[in-house]
Amino acid sequence: MRNYGKDYKKNGDGYEYVGAWYETSLPAAELKQEAKFFGGKLLAASLLLACGLSVNNIGSHTFWVLIPYAGMILPVIYGWMGCHAMMRTAKKRSEQEPIVHLDRAEHASHLRRSEYEQAFRRPLRCGIATAVLAWTSFAADLVIVTAYREQAVWPVEIFFAADAFLLCILGVWMAVCAWKVHRSAHRLEENV
Repeated sequence: MRNYGKDYKKNGDGYEYVGAWYETSLPAAELKQEAKFFGGKLLAASLLLACGLSVNNIGSHTFWVLIPYAGMILPVIYGWMGCHAMMRTAKKRSEQEPIVHLDRAEHASHLRRSEYEQAFRRPLRCGIATAVLAWTSFAADLVIVTAYREQAVWPVEIFFAADAFLLCILGVWMAVCAWKVHRSAHRLEENV
């Protein structure tokens, strides 16, 4: 919450939101559908990640192959948090909950900066980080398998390389789809 502390101003007995407001052009049903698709891609990435980590290949004994691959756990978890925030935003937009706060009266369908960053920027960052780490791990695995080809157990190496390559493709796909959703949101002008 430290990042968003400057978005609030003390107002008598409470706090008033004075930060930036955001709006998305996606209707609630389409946003919910995008969140479900993103969740499906995250589920596939989680399963591929678990399969790849369970294999005992040459790359799993090498620090510079294993660290980027195992490091993909963090952006995937971050992506699940973003997927949940996107679903919550879609639900909030579909219900149009009654306005309790005075600062939300004129911004009933708009998002605060924290809501925008959680629902629209997290999935994009997750997709980019997953793609970068997957490509790094895939390239490093190819180098290590080429260097130690006489010690390689080829069915296991092919399985790990295919798993890493599928994660590469899935990461790029997640990033592209998250970018399209991210582009649907924009910051409102100050005079709104």
